[in-house]
Amino acid sequence: MKKKFTLLVAIFALALLRVNATTYTVTNVNNAGAGSLRQAIDNANNNAGADVIDFSNTLANQTITIISPFLVITSDLTISGSGAPNLTISGGNASRIFWIQNGTITIQNLTLADGYAKGGDGSGGGMGAGGAIFMHEGRQDPGNNNNLLSGSIDLRLVNVILKNNRAIGGSGGGASLGGGGLGGSGGGGGGGGGVLGNGDGAGGSVTNASGSTAGANGGIAIFGNGGVYGGGVGGVGADIPGFGGGGGIYGDVGGFGSFGGGGAFTPLRSFGYGGFGGGGGGGEGFGGFGGGGGAGGFGGIGGFSGFGGAGSSSVGGGGAGFGGAIFVTSGKLTLQGVTFDGNTATGGTGANNGKGYGGALFIFNKADNGNYVAPGTTNDPSVVGCGVTYINNSAADDPNSATNNDDLYGVIVYCATCITNPVVTNNADAGPGSLRQAILDACPGSTITFAGGITGKIILTSGQHLVINKNLTINGPGAGLLDVEAVPEPKKTRRVFWVENVTATIRNLTISGGYNEAYQNYDEPIIDGAGIYNKGQLTLEGCVIADNQIWGCCLNYGKGAGIFNSGILTVRNTHIKDNKCTFESDQLESSAYGGGIANMGGTMYMENSTVSGNYGLPGGGMYNTGTAIITGSTFNDNPTGAIMNLGDAILRLTNSTISGNGNYGYDGGGLFLGGQGEVVINFCTITRNFGGIYNERSVETGTPQGTFTIQNSILAGNIGPDDEYGGGSTGDYYFPRQPYFPPSGYANLNSLGNNIFGNVNAPLNWTFNGPGDQVGSTASPINPQLGLLADNGGNTKTHALLTGSPALNAGNNALAPANDQRGVVRLLTVANPADMGAYEYVAPSGATASVLSVNGTSSICKGATANLVVTITGGTAPYTVVYSDGTNSFSVPGYISGTDIPVSPTINTTYSLISVTDANLTAGTGNSGTPTITVTDPPTWYLDADGDGYYVSSTQACTSPGIGYSLTGLPGDCNDNPIGGAAINPGATEVCDGIDNNCNGQTDEGFTDTDSDAIADCVDTDDDADGTPDVDDCAPLDNSKWRNGNFYTDADGDGYNRTDIYGNDIKEEICYGATIPTGYSLTTNGPECNDNDASINPGATEVCDGIDNNCDGQVDEGFPLITYYFDVDGDGYGSANNPVQARCFQPQNTVINNLDCDDQNASVHPGAPELCDGLDNDCDGG
Repeated sequence: MKKKFTLLVAIFALALLRVNATTYTVTNVNNAGAGSLRQAIDNANNNAGADVIDFSNTLANQTITIISPFLVITSDLTISGSGAPNLTISGGNASRIFWIQNGTITIQNLTLADGYAKGGDGSGGGMGAGGAIFMHEGRQDPGNNNNLLSGSIDLRLVNVILKNNRAIGGSGGGASLGGGGLGGSGGGGGGGGGVLGNGDGAGGSVTNASGSTAGANGGIAIFGNGGVYGGGVGGVGADIPGFGGGGGIYGDVGGFGSFGGGGAFTPLRSFGYGGFGGGGGGGEGFGGFGGGGGAGGFGGIGGFSGFGGAGSSSVGGGGAGFGGAIFVTSGKLTLQGVTFDGNTATGGTGANNGKGYGGALFIFNKADNGNYVAPGTTNDPSVVGCGVTYINNSAADDPNSATNNDDLYGVIVYCATCITNPVVTNNADAGPGSLRQAILDACPGSTITFAGGITGKIILTSGQHLVINKNLTINGPGAGLLDVEAVPEPKKTRRVFWVENVTATIRNLTISGGYNEAYQNYDEPIIDGAGIYNKGQLTLEGCVIADNQIWGCCLNYGKGAGIFNSGILTVRNTHIKDNKCTFESDQLESSAYGGGIANMGGTMYMENSTVSGNYGLPGGGMYNTGTAIITGSTFNDNPTGAIMNLGDAILRLTNSTISGNGNYGYDGGGLFLGGQGEVVINFCTITRNFGGIYNERSVETGTPQGTFTIQNSILAGNIGPDDEYGGGSTGDYYFPRQPYFPPSGYANLNSLGNNIFGNVNAPLNWTFNGPGDQVGSTASPINPQLGLLADNGGNTKTHALLTGSPALNAGNNALAPANDQRGVVRLLTVANPADMGAYEYVAPSGATASVLSVNGTSSICKGATANLVVTITGGTAPYTVVYSDGTNSFSVPGYISGTDIPVSPTINTTYSLISVTDANLTAGTGNSGTPTITVTDPPTWYLDADGDGYYVSSTQACTSPGIGYSLTGLPGDCNDNPIGGAAINPGATEVCDGIDNNCNGQTDEGFTDTDSDAIADCVDTDDDADGTPDVDDCAPLDNSKWRNGNFYTDADGDGYNRTDIYGNDIKEEICYGATIPTGYSLTTNGPECNDNDASINPGATEVCDGIDNNCDGQVDEGFPLITYYFDVDGDGYGSANNPVQARCFQPQNTVINNLDCDDQNASVHPGAPELCDGLDNDCDGG
């Protein structure tokens, strides 16, 4: 019982706390007044309790623009934009949006944009801070202007976007001005600027953020002090720091400005301090954190170094621009799902310019303010971020450190909360449900997946690449279904993925559109890796890396348009294609390295992948200075070469094909070997390249560099080079041809045997001497008998060995992989040695057994579908299957064993298998199976929606046509409505209710019908509870009427009804019989303006008759206005001074002319005889 009592007390206490809480709804976008956001905040500030402000849904997608002064919050409050999606609160690029002084406050589901915080101008510029939000717990005591009060702020931003907000420092320079304030400029004499207004000769200008003025001489401590000849009466001018700039003339002290500029020019002995963020005072001022102060004069003290640097002249320094979106001096700030987009912080100008720090967010720290907290506060603020996104923010002077960069100045604690295995739910670049947000939110080790239906493109419109800085896996829906694409922008870095030193996997995505352009020699971003830049351990599987580009310039060349790797990269089942690494003006130049991949000192493993169509010089497909282990892959049709291997690089190629690659400027369309590394080639096919292998690892004297071994491979059918470098041999294998190279200096090639060298002319005393080598020459080349590069099965294209190829059974089993490049098993026996190259030839053989059967039921309803299936043993897939239904035969090309063949017979049918031909066009044997499919007529379904056992209709179908159908039922239902219809059917008992209950075509039969109108005049049980039974027949003594109805009034029968004065349709309830009575209608066609004339209605044509014929509120519209003139004296002539306009009729006492010169005298008009009477009788002007 005690626990229950305690709970009741707690509930009661909670109710007391909330009793005054009120919800205010914003209904318009006005800056002030009833229904405005400003009025709602003012109401909440003056109301006890934790109030709520919400927004009418009519404000969705609209903007509320705040006109200075900004909005001030001083009490507990929640502002929620949930009811008005995409609502923006804007500063209009002219005003800060919010000033937070006190309270537990939540702002959620809103965009805060275009806020503007400009520091005041003055002797020293004031600080501009917090374009959207300024948080400060210190405030002036409303009862005593000289006291400071401290509030308590707990501000939470939830799902808020802060976009394009600005903080700009004020300008310094006025020699006899007070210091600029946080928002107002310094006044003449010693007036210090305040939060909003400008200073004057008597002190700080603003006492509170609402805008009231300061007291005289000395101002208000928190908003800036100053005075003429001293503050107060002969007192100190301004030695208490505040938000406004201090200042004074001939005063004791020129002035402080804790968050503003320093004091005025003081020729006797005063000086002005620049406060935190404010520029130093002119004349004899100390420098502030925002800008340097003036140099010493008349015994004054020189400026000292702060954020803005040392003083250097008699002109004050510029103010700081801190916190483009938010400036936090005190209190607690929590950011949850917040995006900072395009916010900026810029310092003001002066003898020393102010600094711009914290493009998105500035967090005050007393250590930066001489170990003093902000005025009116007791502690530094705390900021916690959960799911914070920064996009393209800018701080003009940040050193790009962890705590001072384009986004942030200060320390933010990012919450430990993360999401395990988040799911991407939309295609947006950023925000909730986006891939970017999922990466930000994911716990380390998570796997990111995509909700069903997320296909097409994710376009990175923000220009920011996706950063993977934790162990993570991204599983896409398929490279052919979803493309993560960057948006190219000139002279910018628009990469897709950046992978830090973590372990990450990306599967089943297309990564495209990366565009990194250099624009100067130094101080620009890394332009390597337009598609992916990898520093960690990255695995790509089932991906397409396509259409990424690097445009190098000056001294910044760029490497790896598709992928740049300096870590450990594994590539499986991936296609890297059509990436381009160029150098100035889209020209392919030397030093634009690796169009597809640049493996720069990293380790790369490639399996079952394709590299094609990539540009880069050198190394169109791949540029390698690290370790590259490549198996089961194809490099084809790269116009500037497949692979360049330089330095100490290690390259190992197994079961791979290099084909059709070009040679733009460098030799070796297939392979270019340089440096002194290691190259091992085994079971590879290198053919049809413009230069097979070019080995420049030679020296003029001494021993050749590096090692190069090749075995079980085909190096044949390559085209010889025609440039000055190659030609020491022929197109398959060549090296520098300078004749002064001694034989010992020629590049090494160590054949381990079982190779085909199609056309090589060895130099003196240099031979291809591996066991089992087949060596051709210009005089006698070897044709390897290869098919075209084609899809011969597996994940990559290969060159098939044709019948009679010299590579057949010519390899060495001891070193052969178990499978060829396609995955086909090599049958390694003494009698059947491995084939040379990447392709293992398998002699064609057809299917040895094929069985036709039914998969699933063999008895179907007529119109339904059954499935045949062929189980095939042997042969090479895919197959062409031909089967018969006893009358006709059907061919199924591209068939895979065990897949369904749908059939829809209409009668009992027996099927048989005619033939099975495999991919090699070889006919199979052992065809069997004659399955029979039995067909039955579809059953009858009865529609009984109300479930009373009686149906209204029936149909035949194999499956239920829908809700309400059953396989049984009785005929004759006359009302099958699920609502109320179950009581009406042929088995029901007739009751006196005006309904044919038993469906016999009669209503209320058996009951009294006085007027013989077939409607019983029985009564019910007083349904309307008025004490009088209700008569069903509304006219029991008149057999022409028996039912009531509500009708629109249409007296003139023109199809349009009358309305009341408010525009509402007029309906009347009348008693009627078989037909609708004259003057009434069941339908409405809009308001009638004359129900007594059928020619007047909204559908009529307006005629020129002085009547509103079409009921649009206008008379004779569309007809021209004619100008007439009153003829007052009736002489047939009107005066130009008395016009009148009319349509369709001529007003009385008017004429069409205006020739009368005296309309008060009938004897004066044109044509009248001229008399000698001093009048112009004929109006001719004489």
